[in-house]
Amino acid sequence: MNVIQIVSHFDLGGAERIAINIAKSKESDINYHMIEVVRGSSNFSRDYMKELETAGIKYYRSPFTNSKIGIVFFPIRLIALIKKVCPIAIHTHTEVPDLSLYWTCLLFPKIMKDIKIVRTLHNTVLWNKWKSIGGVVEKFMHKRKANISTSNMITCTYQKEFGFDSNIKLIYNGFTAISQQAYPYIYSGKINVLFAGRFVPQKGIPVLINIIKRVDEKVFYFHIAGKGPLEEIILQELGNKSNVRITPPIFSLAQYLSSFDYVFIPSEHEGLNSLSIESSINKVPVIINDIDGLNETLPQNYPLKVKNNCIDEYMTLFTDVIPTIDRVSLIDSVYQYSCQKFDIQQMQKQYEYIYKTGKKYGCCYREK
Repeated sequence: MNVIQIVSHFDLGGAERIAINIAKSKESDINYHMIEVVRGSSNFSRDYMKELETAGIKYYRSPFTNSKIGIVFFPIRLIALIKKVCPIAIHTHTEVPDLSLYWTCLLFPKIMKDIKIVRTLHNTVLWNKWKSIGGVVEKFMHKRKANISTSNMITCTYQKEFGFDSNIKLIYNGFTAISQQAYPYIYSGKINVLFAGRFVPQKGIPVLINIIKRVDEKVFYFHIAGKGPLEEIILQELGNKSNVRITPPIFSLAQYLSSFDYVFIPSEHEGLNSLSIESSINKVPVIINDIDGLNETLPQNYPLKVKNNCIDEYMTLFTDVIPTIDRVSLIDSVYQYSCQKFDIQQMQKQYEYIYKTGKKYGCCYREK
């Protein structure tokens, strides 16, 4: 049996990470095929494809670097792949693949009608650029009973905007602890705190800057890894500080997590934060804003969280709590919680059950 997974591009991203985590399943008789809509062209793209090759996952590159052109011509590429592998299911991740798959179904309804469609919702905010088109695609996804949510927060916000979906299912993203390597830029003698993410307001960049300016430089050293539209502001505000290191995104970040003492996640809103889960599974405590989508990743009584990104509460944590907390006990509690709730094999089995069941039983088309 074959399953096709569609991602925007082979690159660094939460949806791309979940897609490959599903496809790495060894417990099933399913063969996975990964196809991108737009050609990934960064250093991370090469690393991503190398990971696919190592895992024995077949992948198919897009010749198009422009998103709109990639979407327009995607149906031709997907139908060619369907004719080749005859999938039982097609699994799409995020809006560009969602739209590309919908476009394919419009053009080739007879071929597509008997293929199971699975669609994972990774974010709380959808269709920022294409609201009118998004509404049409969502009606299609409802009709095909395709929706999978990755958190209660995502389910709530999705149904608030696009209407009640009685068929939506909840499958938590799954992760596994990986072999750790030493991150080469750790500052010895200080508490090393990592911020990793897009440099956008949603990720709490103003709060990050404010906190770093207030904490004791002799105690804390901050590693800021990412890129985005607020990069210039970060460089202006923090570039000259002696306890800050600013870098581009770190590919395969999970393998370095244990080098850090804490991970700081002051996001304003999240779907289900992968970094928080990966940190806990790799035994690194996180410091978070207590919002839905983040607090869902941690035990209810977790101590290192604040309400409404409150600066004073953060300062209490950084000044009084973190330097004295029993870090070993804290790590043990979040590790046990994450391993149970976000187990990768459990996620794989849940998706594979969905691929194999339901009203759609697979492609009847075969090349002659």
